[in-house]
Amino acid sequence: MASFCMKVLLCTLGLTTLGLSAAVESVQEHDTEARSYCNLHYTVQAGDTCWDICNNYGYAFTIKQLLCWNPEINTSCTNLIPGRSVCVGVRGAGPKC
Repeated sequence: MASFCMKVLLCTLGLTTLGLSAAVESVQEHDTEARSYCNLHYTVQAGDTCWDICNNYGYAFTIKQLLCWNPEINTSCTNLIPGRSVCVGVRGAGPKC
């Protein structure tokens, strides 16, 4: 029975790792695309909110624009990851959202 449980666990971990790899590749592809129009980046700090990020730049852009430029951030802005770079400025008009 223990052997069966171990095989199930290993299989599950393998699938989870595969799913995580796909998610990371998707984010990396998006990052490359975002970098094409983004000309200013901010590194998220622990405890940051979207409001804080906009405030750091004197509200030169709206939360709606921040979310548009960074589609990996959810609309509640609850998935900011400390250490991750986010776009806070774009060339010209930037993407149409």
